[in-house]
Amino acid sequence: MTGIVSERYEMGRALGKGGAASVFLATDLVQKCPVALKFFPPIGSSTPEFQREAAATLSLRHPGLIHLLDAGVHDGAPYLVLEYVEGEDLRTRIQAGPIPPAEALSWMIQLFDALGALHRAGLVHGDIKPENVILGADRLRLVDFGRARLGFRADGQGMFPGTAPYMHPDLFVGGSPSPETDVFAAWVTTYELFGGQRPFTESTLRWSPTGQIPPFTPLLNAEYDKLVRPGIVGEYRTARRSWVALSCFAMGRREALRVLPAAQSADPARLRELRRRTLMRESIAVVG
Repeated sequence: MTGIVSERYEMGRALGKGGAASVFLATDLVQKCPVALKFFPPIGSSTPEFQREAAATLSLRHPGLIHLLDAGVHDGAPYLVLEYVEGEDLRTRIQAGPIPPAEALSWMIQLFDALGALHRAGLVHGDIKPENVILGADRLRLVDFGRARLGFRADGQGMFPGTAPYMHPDLFVGGSPSPETDVFAAWVTTYELFGGQRPFTESTLRWSPTGQIPPFTPLLNAEYDKLVRPGIVGEYRTARRSWVALSCFAMGRREALRVLPAAQSADPARLRELRRRTLMRESIAVVG
């Protein structure tokens, strides 16, 4: 696709596809900066409905989310203008080899924090997986935000509501994407980050009894298994509780104190107390 969209965005190279949507690098001729343009098929919601939904997301700002900057319709196809962020995706990093535990914990806390912000705004992402997590220069960013509220209008036409190995079993039998299915996908991603491989295949999830999570192999590290298993089987049903669970786990380990924002910003007396309690092997609840 070439040319100028809405007399403002000069089209560049294709960046890839997300479901039935196509993503292009573009230049914002007003702000003089690169942006990502995501075009959806001209099906599903009406133009006014699409614009109302887009307006509801424009004000959402969180350091762990790619920001929606603008939205419109071009030649009948709805499009989103998204912040363009360069960086390696989590899939690439997982495939590169084992990840240091403190680094993995920091990334997962950031992921659940961003997901919690999305859910508090009444939005659902719908496709949490390593490919949609970008490791930027300063922090982790959750991308493919266009599926959160604006992309699922087309899914009724036969599109999968997510990526099969990360989909809750309910989604294979007509269930709707929800905060709970997002959290399931995030915990499956967490398992993959710590274990280096997926806990499920598409077939094990697709043919499991409705609402039941199939068996999966425990992680080699017993400590991580105690954290990740309850998340996958549904004991942590919201992103908020997931984030608190991760924070408590990380704060209970000496080496993780250095990578947590809460610990970095604490006053010296509070930090000494946290370290003392950690050495005493006491549990510490962190409410962010």
